[in-house]
Amino acid sequence: MSSNSGNEDIQDLEARHDALVLNEQAHEEEDAGTDDDDDRRLLILYASQTGSAQDVAEYIGREAWRRHFKARVQDVHDFDKAGLLDSTPTIIITSTTGQGHFPTSILPLWNFLIRSDLPEDLLQDFNYALFGLGDSTYPKFNWPVRKLKRRLDMLGANELIEKGEADDQHYLGIDGTLMPWLDNLWSTLLQHFPLPPHLHILPAHSRPPPRVSLTPIPVPSTSTSEPFIVPAGMVQATLTQNKRVTAEDHFQDTRHVILEFEQDLSYEAGDILELRPENLPEDVEQFLKVMKWTDQAEEVLEVKSVSRERPLPAHWPKQTTLRQLFTRYLDIFSVPRRSFFEWLSYFTTSELETEKLQEFCTAEGQDDMYSYANRPRRTIAEVLAEFKSAVIPLEYITDLFPEIRPRQFSIASSSKRNPRTVELLVAIVKYKTMLKTPRKGIATSWLAQLKPGQKVAVAFTSGSMRLPPNPSTPIILIGPGTGIAPFRAFVQDRLAPPKLNGHHANGHTRAGNNVNTLVFFGCRSKNSDFYFGKEWENLHTSGQITFDLAASRDQEDKVYVQHRILRQSKLVWEYLGRQNGILYISGSANQMPKAVQKSLKQVFQTEGGMSEEEAGAYFDRLEAEGRYQEETWS
Repeated sequence: MSSNSGNEDIQDLEARHDALVLNEQAHEEEDAGTDDDDDRRLLILYASQTGSAQDVAEYIGREAWRRHFKARVQDVHDFDKAGLLDSTPTIIITSTTGQGHFPTSILPLWNFLIRSDLPEDLLQDFNYALFGLGDSTYPKFNWPVRKLKRRLDMLGANELIEKGEADDQHYLGIDGTLMPWLDNLWSTLLQHFPLPPHLHILPAHSRPPPRVSLTPIPVPSTSTSEPFIVPAGMVQATLTQNKRVTAEDHFQDTRHVILEFEQDLSYEAGDILELRPENLPEDVEQFLKVMKWTDQAEEVLEVKSVSRERPLPAHWPKQTTLRQLFTRYLDIFSVPRRSFFEWLSYFTTSELETEKLQEFCTAEGQDDMYSYANRPRRTIAEVLAEFKSAVIPLEYITDLFPEIRPRQFSIASSSKRNPRTVELLVAIVKYKTMLKTPRKGIATSWLAQLKPGQKVAVAFTSGSMRLPPNPSTPIILIGPGTGIAPFRAFVQDRLAPPKLNGHHANGHTRAGNNVNTLVFFGCRSKNSDFYFGKEWENLHTSGQITFDLAASRDQEDKVYVQHRILRQSKLVWEYLGRQNGILYISGSANQMPKAVQKSLKQVFQTEGGMSEEEAGAYFDRLEAEGRYQEETWS
């Protein structure tokens, strides 16, 4: 990017900031006479992959309310970068994904912050506090929050207090770090923004006001079902295939899903597709019965946000029904987090139930909460069925129930192959715990019952892995299970015919042209879960790729991808050590990445003649150079 272009972008940022300030002033004039102190504002941003960071951010928002701050809690993905030029104290909560990666929601902001053309004093007015969520059993413990702090400081930002780093391994869980960090935060903020003389900090169990108002409105007695609406930022797709690709007697139901679009797409290999799932109608009906809301489930309601600090998501409707809210927007079948138990404690009329819920919300009660909710994967709906004394006012349902989160799936196809098609490889989540009813995933259960011809709304987002710009650069792809999905896209992209006058040449692949690609795939058995098996075998036989299968249960001794790496040690070293290739891993974040790294270091020693220390240093160098890329999930 040229320096002129960079200056223009900064000027645009400043102009957008001025517009935000004017808009804020307009709101303040509208609200004149209702605010005690308009200077006591906080912005709380969260970057969450599974919901933990959001839960912490919303808890901080409620604690800020008790101290009479006007706190806005917002997904960092929806944050306007112009806000970086503002002096409003900003608290950022970020989780850690995979092996030390940022959550995808913060990547647009991060990619902006690491631009080399940003002036060193760009953030001189930005006041921030950082809190990270991580697990010290991983080598890159809390790397996202550390990298974010380093970059904010380089751009002149002002740290309000020292960053906090939560550790899942702490005997008090997140609270072991969060509570002392918050004590420091509130002490610092109250020094800068003291309470007005006539106000005091509200008691710990004070109930915040509701987020929304729900007002019944008269409508004609026609159908109250909502039409299919594509939210802003998403596009409409039509499902054309939802096919099981595992053997019928295999424990895992995995689907090959194909979506068709009305226009050409230009997504990149490695990109991710985002879907907004729904709760199944029969499950919603049962829930409404338990809550005794069936009689009012079809009543049309006007939904309004009560406070501009807590706006509703942009894609929510202005008018809807209770049934539609619990079908499309509110999550009732995930495992509840602490915020849920805190909110529920406000509405129980049984003293014993209230005490139990409040105990779950203490640092000392985290083990009990984990045993009750997380270990058996007890759902929100099941908790409500047990805490029978709860009487929940309708205006509080958007506070008590979390929003259904979009789910992300690696794209298993290349737009160069078919620019109007996206393919996915989806494992349907279903398992048993100590509870009688089998557990199931919200998104995959919804996806599994979709029929060809149905419409869905989707969005595209960038993944963390990218092919090298030079198509002759050797690549090694390691993808056990559904981790193979993005690598199918990589291979299709590399084998796509070159463009002629802006269009792809006829034919699907450059047959016989080895594209310096080594693929390792792991499954249980060649006959049960060998995803895209025929494709891989044909590509290998024709010499277009080198493919190595690790079918762990097809022989007496279990064989995994890390074992196949050692078998291919000469080619692995040729690609990485001699030709400066790139290695990619996709799949489970549990033991697989560590086992692969161990095998790689063995290859560096046996084929590269390195000592153990040198092999470790060489692996670190691969990471630093971006030649070891990983996209894993837990």
